[in-house]
Formats: sequence, C-alpha cells, structure tokens
Amino acid sequence: MNAILQNRRFLFLFLGRLVSSLGDWILDVTLPVWMYQITGSGLALGTVVILQTLPQILLSPIAGLVADRVERRMLVIVLNLLFALSTASLLFVNGESGVFLIYVVATVNAIIGTFLSPAQGAIIPMIVTKEDRQNANSLLGVMGAVIMIVGPLLGGLLFALSGPKSTVIIDIVTFLVAATSIYLMGKLPEQTLSPFTTPESKWSRIIGGWRVIWQEPTLRTLLYTWGVMMTASGVVMAVLVIFAKDVLQGGDSGYGYIRAAQGAGMFIGGILIQVVGKRVLPNQWFRGGMLAFGPLFILGTLAPSLPIAALYVATMGSAMVVVAISNQTLMQNLTRNEFRGRVSATFDAISSTAILIGATIGGLLVTTIGARNVMLGAAIIATVATIIPLIQPLRMPTSETEKSAEETQVENVPVN
Repeated sequence: MNAILQNRRFLFLFLGRLVSSLGDWILDVTLPVWMYQITGSGLALGTVVILQTLPQILLSPIAGLVADRVERRMLVIVLNLLFALSTASLLFVNGESGVFLIYVVATVNAIIGTFLSPAQGAIIPMIVTKEDRQNANSLLGVMGAVIMIVGPLLGGLLFALSGPKSTVIIDIVTFLVAATSIYLMGKLPEQTLSPFTTPESKWSRIIGGWRVIWQEPTLRTLLYTWGVMMTASGVVMAVLVIFAKDVLQGGDSGYGYIRAAQGAGMFIGGILIQVVGKRVLPNQWFRGGMLAFGPLFILGTLAPSLPIAALYVATMGSAMVVVAISNQTLMQNLTRNEFRGRVSATFDAISSTAILIGATIGGLLVTTIGARNVMLGAAIIATVATIIPLIQPLRMPTSETEKSAEETQVENVPVN
C-alpha cells in the first residue's frame, strides 16, 4: 500500500477520488430524502433514479470515445468543475417549485458522470505499472468501502442538523478539491489516439469498445459475468429496503444496518487483496470471489434474522469487492491504452442497463411473490453468474497484449 501511494500521480488521483466520492455519497443519500420531503411521492423518487440511469445507458459509447480522444487529465478537471457548477443550482431549490430543477440537475450530473467514469478509469493504467494495478485498484476499493459507511452517516447527520443545502455546499467543495487534486497530479504520459481515422469508420470509432471486447475472449467472459451480476444487483436494489425492514424485522434502521455490513465486508475484501498481494493473480481472485458469492447470497436470503443476514452480507461484500477489483485489473491489462475509455464505458453501459432491468423486475414481483422470494431469485441469478468464469476463457494477458498496453505508458514523464 505504501509503495503505490509513493507514486505521486496516483496519490493525487486517489485523494481527488476520495474527496469527490465522499461528497457524492453525502448528496446521494440526502437527495432522495429531500425529494420525498418536498413531494411525498414515491413516483418522484423513481423518476430521479431513471434520470440518473438513462444517460449512462445511452451516452456511454460516446463518453468512452471522448475519453480516448481527449487528453484525460484536462477532461477530468473540466468535468469536476462542471459537476460543481451543476450541483450549485440545487441551492436555488425552494419547495415544490424547485422539483423540476432537481430533475434537471439529476440528469445533468448523470451525463457528466457518464463521461467522467471512463476517463478516470483509463488514467490508472497510464500512471501505474501493470504489476501495481491490482494493488492500486484494491486501494480504491478499500477507499470506496470506507466512504460507503462514512458518507451516508455523515449525510444523514448533516441533513438532520442543518438541512439539505448544507450537503449541497459540501458536494460543491469536494468537486473543486477533486479538480485541484487532478491538476496537481501533473502531466500524464502521452495518450495514443484511436487508429480508426477514415471517414467511413466514424461508427466504428464509437463502438470500438464493443469490438475490442468481442475480439478478446476473457473480456467477453468478464462482460457476460458482470452483466448477470448487475441484473441480480438491480433486483436487490428494488427490494432490499422491504426485505430488511419487514422480512427481517429490522425496522427503519434495518436497511442502514445491512448497507453498513456490506461496506464493512468490502473493506475487509480490499484489505485482503492488499495483504496477499501478487501471490494470487487477478483471474484467480475473480474466480474465487465469484464461487464464494453465489452460495453466500442464497444463505443470506434465507437468514432468519437481521444480525445473521448482516453477517452473510458482510462476507458477500468481501467477495464482491474482490470480484470488482480483479475485474477492473483484468480489463485494464487486456486493453490497449487507446481503447480503455471505450471498453470501460461499455462495461458501464451494460451495468446500468442490467441494473435497470433487474430493478424493474424486482419492483414488479415484490408485491406478488414477496421480498424474500424475489431476493432468492436474485441469489439464483447471481449463482448462475458464478458458473460463467468456469466454463468460459479467463486468461491472464499474453506477452503481446502486455507489450501493446505498456508501449503507451511513459513512466519517466516529468511531473510538473
């Protein structure tokens, strides 16, 4: 961990993502409460979720192309500044007359986030050697787990003590800090542009991420597996509140208890990868995490009480973060620099689509077959996903792939 943080560029990237993620969690937790406080409508909350999801489904291919065609560091700086400007509009929300403005900001921020995600993800392999990428991704996973616990608690406390606009101001500040941190990271290695340059290949440039994934068997396996997993995740997102409150009799605090357990498990999983390090390869982590996740999910849905379910959720969180980190590492190592933005955006689009499908299915079924049965169905879906890496190729990069990826990294570029 200390070695990767000695990489000055990664340190500033890490700090920027740490601060902005904390602000995002604070606002993401309080915004639905604020909307419900103003409207008293569950439909309004559902509308916000849809507005936050659709841009990633529709615009990810373009966002990935932009991340591969524009200097990524400046792109991330500009997008963080746009985030701050858009979020500042929420300061003008005043009662029911401001509901439309919340819808607009939710949509604009989702569009900005769609472009930010592949750009940030593609920077990591430019500044971190192949040998250190797994540790870098696991450190970001640990950070995400800690923030997943701290952010909602801090957001709820601020909302209760000083109202929703205090959380808006904090989120604005975090975006400005993130932009400053990325600026201080200094110049990145030269970014190679896509080779699709002929006039008739404009569409090819947009769908370049799909082409790269289709040509690489391991990337296809990762995409299939991740898509199935995110479908199960969407089902859970739709019914977990009901499952925790009513089925497990956790009351109003049951959902928060489950989410905190998930965050704690993710933290442990990230630390595990840090401790074990390079002794276990990314493809081995991926298979192991998937094999553990499905059975734990089934046991969690059958748990008789909230504490027992939380224990299973914590272990599931550990398995899930191991899968996510190894998935990210394999994707980075198997993709050339000039395509990483589009490949990352393709995974984002599949994730969002699968979550939306799963959430729709879960929402429709929960009233007819009950929350526990819906959760069990999601667990079965996740268990099916665990089989995919066992019957499909999941290899480490060949020397040729590694060479093509490493050729675009210039480790000795001055940091200024």
